[in-house]
Amino acid sequence: MLIYKSFFRKKTTHIYFIVYTLIIFVICLLLSAKNILEIKDKELHYGSYLLIQTNNIDRVNDNRNVSKVYEALEVKVDNDYYSLVLINNEEYKIKGNNAIISPIYMNEYKENDKIIITIDSHQIELNVYSYDSKKGYNDVIFVSNELVQQYKSNKYLITLKDWNKKQDIISFLNDNDIETIYVRESMENNSIQTFITIINISMIVLIILFCIILVITSLNIVEDENKKNSIYSKIGYGKQKLKIYNFTKIILLIVLSSAVSITLTMILNIIYKIIVR
Repeated sequence: MLIYKSFFRKKTTHIYFIVYTLIIFVICLLLSAKNILEIKDKELHYGSYLLIQTNNIDRVNDNRNVSKVYEALEVKVDNDYYSLVLINNEEYKIKGNNAIISPIYMNEYKENDKIIITIDSHQIELNVYSYDSKKGYNDVIFVSNELVQQYKSNKYLITLKDWNKKQDIISFLNDNDIETIYVRESMENNSIQTFITIINISMIVLIILFCIILVITSLNIVEDENKKNSIYSKIGYGKQKLKIYNFTKIILLIVLSSAVSITLTMILNIIYKIIVR
């Protein structure tokens, strides 16, 4: 314990601790900012989708930018306007084959109202079970899996991870002879992805910088501690054990710096959530 105490009391160790903590803290802040922006981006793009028709949906699933794929039906609602009926996702529990969760913009319909939809010349009466109240704008109607399977049409609704690459996906679909029926993007000219890219680059630069600093400071620590180790070896400490002590000192310094940085970041995240509320 005396070896560790003397190490952590040194001014150089305090300087290394401050430098490590600052860099790790900034990396943690950038990571938190990235998570916040990604959540915001999903909210802004909630309801954005591509409606496609294909017999080879596995090919679409292979694309890295495809987030989710849903079987879908294109239907006519109350002989008034067109909408989409989407397979029920896991977030919603549809009660009954004819129950639907309506998009919030269809506010002329109240809960338990009836909606007449037309699928392949078949008129079906559906019951408004609830509304989709998630943040964002969505014009998709959620129904039961059974209804979608009954009128299966090889149409699919796909969402993207990065809507800045929308044209790349459309080109990919065209190259694979997959028909793009409709594209709906709820947020045009979104700059959030640009900020996310800047954050990613900044984090990479900081991680590289931290690695360089870590190598330099570790070498300095080993060199400084070896001067003291010559004294410790005279009082019975083995060379191998002293090397382990040097390694442990560096690891402890990194762990302590990381712990402080993460704790500060968590406190700031809590404050941010309180302010946002």
